[in-house]
Amino acid sequence: MTDVLIPVLTMAVLGLLFALGLVLAYKKLQVPENPRLEVVAEVLPQANCGGCGFAGCRALADCVRACPFEAMAMGEDGLPIVYEDRCTACGKCVEACPRNIMELRPATEDTLVFCRSHDRGPVARKVCDNACIACNICVRDFPDAVVMDNFLAKVVNESKIPRERLDDLDRCPTGAIGRIKRITHDG
Repeated sequence: MTDVLIPVLTMAVLGLLFALGLVLAYKKLQVPENPRLEVVAEVLPQANCGGCGFAGCRALADCVRACPFEAMAMGEDGLPIVYEDRCTACGKCVEACPRNIMELRPATEDTLVFCRSHDRGPVARKVCDNACIACNICVRDFPDAVVMDNFLAKVVNESKIPRERLDDLDRCPTGAIGRIKRITHDG
C-alpha cells in the first residue's frame, strides 16, 4: 500500500508546488494592457469581416497604439488619423499596420492614393468603400502624373499635377485618390 501511496502523494505535492509557481509567475510577469487599445477598438466597426486579413478589428488598434507620441487616433470611418503636429516620422505605425495602409510620405506632397488593393474594382469594393475601381478618370485628368498599375492608381510625378487643379482629384467616384488632409491635434 505504501508503495503506491508515496508516489501518489509525491505527485500531488509536486503538482501543487508547480501550480503555485505558475500562479506566482503569472502575477509577477503579467503585462498590463494599454488602456488606449480598448478605446481605439471601440471606434472600429467590430464586423470581424476579415477583409483586412485579420480576425477582428483589434489589429488596427495596434497600429495606433504603436505610436509613442500619441500622434494617431482612429477616425469615424474606422481608419487611422495622423496628427502631423505630433508625428516625428519614426515609422513605428508603418511597421505595426496590419493592412499596410500606413506609409511615410514627404510633408511636401499634397496628393495620395488612399487605396492599397490591387484587386479588381468589384472585389475591392466588397471590403472597402474607397477602393480604386480602375475607372481611369485620374489618369485621363493627369496623364503625366498618374498611371494605372494592376487595377490601382499610382501617382508617379506629383509635380505634374498643377496646384490649381488639385480639386479635380475629387472627381474620383470612390475617393480612392485625393488631397492629403492636414490634421493637427487641436483640430
